[in-house]
Amino acid sequence: WWPLDRFFQVAQHIRERHGHPTVFVGENESLNMIAGHRDFDSTRHIVARNCSVRESAFIIKQASRMLTTDSGPMHLAFAVGCPTLSLFGPTNPALHGPCFDLHLHQVIHRNPLTSLSADEVIQAWCESISCSP
Repeated sequence: WWPLDRFFQVAQHIRERHGHPTVFVGENESLNMIAGHRDFDSTRHIVARNCSVRESAFIIKQASRMLTTDSGPMHLAFAVGCPTLSLFGPTNPALHGPCFDLHLHQVIHRNPLTSLSADEVIQAWCESISCSP
């Protein structure tokens, strides 16, 4: 896991600078943890609860871009062609990361993943979509 505080920092940057809402997709246990976080705000964040894999894939396909860790939703994003910025910790992205449409997917590999700052992710996000941080 990458610390939730940092996900929320990046989400705030994306919302404030680019106007994109934050939609959290995943299994219910993780979504409950996200919704219970002190930075969660139901007026700014959407939690897609109780979604099937097909419903999650549909939501992801609608996204303009996805920030994700190495997870099931990341693989759904690859499958539906949603551009991603994927954060990998100890898992080798050469084995578990994108293997097609490489122009759509950027990977940051850092072990331990907790050593990756929100500012580094914001910088990578902005570089990948040609914007200023």
